[in-house]
Amino acid sequence: MIHIHLAKCCETETRRGGAGEFPSLFDFVYFGEAADDDRKSMDRDARLKLVLITVTLGTAGALILQNGLRFPAADGIRPLGLCGLLTLVMWYYHRRGITRFVACLRSTVLLLAFTTSYTVLMYTAATLGRPLVDAYLVRCDAALGVHLPAIVAWSGRHPQITDCLQWSYNSLLYQTPVVLLLVGLAGSQRNLEAFVLQFMIAAWITILIFMWAPALGPFGSFGYPTNAAQDRYLSHLESLRDGSRTVVTWRNAEGLITIPSFHTTWAVLLTLAFRDWKWVLPVAILLNACVVISTLTSGWHYATDVIAGGIVAAVSVALASASAGWRYPD
Repeated sequence: MIHIHLAKCCETETRRGGAGEFPSLFDFVYFGEAADDDRKSMDRDARLKLVLITVTLGTAGALILQNGLRFPAADGIRPLGLCGLLTLVMWYYHRRGITRFVACLRSTVLLLAFTTSYTVLMYTAATLGRPLVDAYLVRCDAALGVHLPAIVAWSGRHPQITDCLQWSYNSLLYQTPVVLLLVGLAGSQRNLEAFVLQFMIAAWITILIFMWAPALGPFGSFGYPTNAAQDRYLSHLESLRDGSRTVVTWRNAEGLITIPSFHTTWAVLLTLAFRDWKWVLPVAILLNACVVISTLTSGWHYATDVIAGGIVAAVSVALASASAGWRYPD
């Protein structure tokens, strides 16, 4: 009955008719028939994302071997199983021609595969042992006229505001599936594909910076009290850097990257994904502005990190846009 309801909400369109069509289960695995030009277009977008996923896995694997780390094989079962299950669901709805819902699921699988492998890469990258750049970030903040302990102290005096900002900080995990579902079901397939590609590009720029310029974060520099999540973060990062932690996995992982602030990058990309929804965009702008503010009030990031996160978002959008002509030759 679910597919019947979705069929009423998501009209099947011909591939030559509009932006919302999606003729195959995966763009890189062909189920059904598609015109040659359409297949080429689908193949190029998916091929680029598959390359990013493969490079992420390969780099993580190389660092695991190089640094004597270990990834528990059992921890690969759940993400592989979930991707497999979603693939079966895509096949089911593809057979019934519900193309928009298939587009949502396809982007979800690609993003799931990427983020799982990326988390492992982030943990392996933390073992490279590059010098910390916190002192430089403190000086940059001072040059900007920002003193983070004062912001954190103000936050502590306004617990209700802090709680709201903390809720917004955590909202990115919930906003993302909303984007995948809402934009996909609206038929904006290329906008959906662009968001996923922007996310992947931004993540790779972020990890390259992290490999070169790791940092503990403001609480490490200023010594103000940390919460439970920040304690876990410090424990994970420091144990990876000193070699006492050799197991890398996505389970119970924390974000280890200080600069650039990926929460800022992520918030900008989500806001842009809602740009065609005039009734949602104001809410997205307000919510994600709170996300950016919360990176400072929570003490997770220097102001310099936030600026860097905004730059990474702009670069990733520009690179994804520049590739559109190649990804969609029609």
